[in-house]
Amino acid sequence: MYEALNAGHESIINSAQGGNIATTAAVAKIFETEKGNPFVVVASVGDSRIYLFRDSQLDHLTLDHAIFLPGQDEKDAKLMQMTLAEATDLSKLTKEEQNAFHNRNIVSSCLGNGSNNRPVISVDDFEVCKGDRILITSDGIHDNLTNTEIKAISQQKGSSNDVVNELVMTARSRSKDSSHIRAKADDMTAVILSL
Repeated sequence: MYEALNAGHESIINSAQGGNIATTAAVAKIFETEKGNPFVVVASVGDSRIYLFRDSQLDHLTLDHAIFLPGQDEKDAKLMQMTLAEATDLSKLTKEEQNAFHNRNIVSSCLGNGSNNRPVISVDDFEVCKGDRILITSDGIHDNLTNTEIKAISQQKGSSNDVVNELVMTARSRSKDSSHIRAKADDMTAVILSL
């Protein structure tokens, strides 16, 4: 996974021919142990996210590579990400959290961007079980919707396609609501891997 994302980085730089083209990425692959137990390997760069939806719980599997997170230890960074993922009222945030919220779209690592610097690529693996869903979203989804809203949509009955379509439609609707603090025009992509 690490090598694949690095190859993507090189390909983008070569295709850009000196220009600045960049993207974030989040990928997941499901494997089986020798005993037949499933596990997932996830890799990410930037602020596209991977979640695990299990037993009506939504958990972040990845941590954004965002400018407001460097310098913090991983526990503090995860707490900040979770705080911002639920923010709907800026008055309830500290000044540091407000600043991070307003700059949540600025990433500290990406693929491409005309840079010969290697991107920061996070890779991890997790045990999974039958009934789990792995949800991958671009920031157009999770910046417009709170984790609570993503979780509520993920709990709805229907196929994975139904859930993905609802996530995109709800995020698109939110992005057009200029009165909402989470409203943000952006690409909106969601993918679900169901076990």
